[in-house]
Amino acid sequence: MKYIDIKTKKAKVDHIRKMLGQSANWANRGLIRIFENQTADEQNMEDTVEHNGIGFTGVDGHIMSSFAKQILNKRTMSQKQQAIIFKKMPKYAGQLERMTRDVVQEKDTRKNVELNFSVIEDDELLNIYNSLQASIQYYECAEGNYLQETTERDECNRQFIKAVTEAERRGLI
Repeated sequence: MKYIDIKTKKAKVDHIRKMLGQSANWANRGLIRIFENQTADEQNMEDTVEHNGIGFTGVDGHIMSSFAKQILNKRTMSQKQQAIIFKKMPKYAGQLERMTRDVVQEKDTRKNVELNFSVIEDDELLNIYNSLQASIQYYECAEGNYLQETTERDECNRQFIKAVTEAERRGLI
């Protein structure tokens, strides 16, 4: 069954939980998504400092942040590391479902909107940059209508390139 075909929130969370426990692709991408929701301080310290309901739990903060950084640096997880990820990631299914729902809702509200990045303030440009980056990751792991996802991903990539170009021009990244 494809994620897009699942109707209820509970069934979606259950599906995500199942996939996080058995698919390295799902588990590792989910790990990165959760890591990206950690605050910058938490990412740098590889620990959970703020108890804000997003990101890793205090128990998982150090090891999962370490794994996320390794994956982001294109390292392959060992069998033991992957087993730990499979064991820990299912508890984040609800958080990932909320993040996916937010991305989908945000995508729906931005359809056919052409952003003029040159008139957007620096802070907002960086927020859009980060949001587009998260959307691209969503499209990379999405299932369903391949043609529609490809079209939407391409549009997202086009907007992302414009945001990167403007942010680089301003010296923000």
